[in-house]
Amino acid sequence: MIGAFGESDPNKLRDSVGEFYTEDTSVLNIFKKEWVFDKPSPAYACGYHYSILICRKGAVLESDGVNLNCHEIATDTGYFYFDSQKLRPFIGKLKKLYVEHKHFNNVEEAREYRLNILKDKNLIYSSKPDWTKFNGTFRFEYPYEEDTSTNFSLNEYVKKDNALLQKIKEAINSAYPNQDFELADVGGSLDEVDIEVKCDKTFAEKFKLYKKSAEFRGWQSYDLNLVSYWREMR
Repeated sequence: MIGAFGESDPNKLRDSVGEFYTEDTSVLNIFKKEWVFDKPSPAYACGYHYSILICRKGAVLESDGVNLNCHEIATDTGYFYFDSQKLRPFIGKLKKLYVEHKHFNNVEEAREYRLNILKDKNLIYSSKPDWTKFNGTFRFEYPYEEDTSTNFSLNEYVKKDNALLQKIKEAINSAYPNQDFELADVGGSLDEVDIEVKCDKTFAEKFKLYKKSAEFRGWQSYDLNLVSYWREMR
């Protein structure tokens, strides 16, 4: 379990606890027992003092945001009231977390560095940016062909969106066989949806199937940044 600083207003409790981690089973069991939240909370726009990451074998199983001033924890299942005093009993039971921020000049250097640190026994967790698989992104505009009514539930919207992305993916696969890419819906209007394509630059240059986004023309290379969390300072 990792408690890494997020961006929010000052808080003395966060300053005293600091960034932390624990892999002690007894401490994790206390968290499991005490950190149970069921009182709903509004989705405050106030940032988060901590990102709480639950990790296993280098993979994040769960990621939550905690704001100690707004008394809120944001989870995949919703927003809940967070009693900030629930953090105090763990002072003295947690280990200091060391965070490393790295920037690289090229994607080859970045990928090689990440592969090397994954073998280091002092590494707790490394982020996995999109540049580990692709070099960047471009966007195109896809016109809606069906009813654009907004009078449907969130679950219905997600279902419609997933179906649309699958339809577009199949069309791209047909036009460009054996091409590795990923799609994401990044907004749009009532008439069209903006689709982001994660891929390599050579594919972006030859892509002609749909009109490139007017706002985001051309190829956007990834910022080659990496965040990693360590048991010891490097």
